[in-house]
Amino acid sequence: MQILLADDQLHLSGTMQLWLEQIPGFALAGVVTDVPALLSQVQSFHPDILLLDWKLAGLNDSERRQQLLGQLHHLVPTMRIVLLTTEPVSLRQAQKYQVDAFVSKSDSPDYLAQVLRRLREVITETHE
Repeated sequence: MQILLADDQLHLSGTMQLWLEQIPGFALAGVVTDVPALLSQVQSFHPDILLLDWKLAGLNDSERRQQLLGQLHHLVPTMRIVLLTTEPVSLRQAQKYQVDAFVSKSDSPDYLAQVLRRLREVITETHE
């Protein structure tokens, strides 16, 4: 499974890279730090899973987030999206943004691995 990480906080994205390298069956396709690079990389590589920082540079408001998520779903309809956040997010917000999961940046590496494995199962079932 190819993962693209979109996070502009370099110290956190470095930590996240280390975590991802420890999860068997997943490969980090790249790291981007802004919306234009994100769109370019998604279009080029068609990752299976996108880990998207809720506050990535350029995602200043709810409308912009919804617009970006629509673009991402259009570019790669099968891509699963996990929003990374530092603040609590409700189930209603998750449904509003049509993402597959939310992970707090303070969650453990084990929890992130659990979320990714669950998404891999969903992706595998979809392709069968």
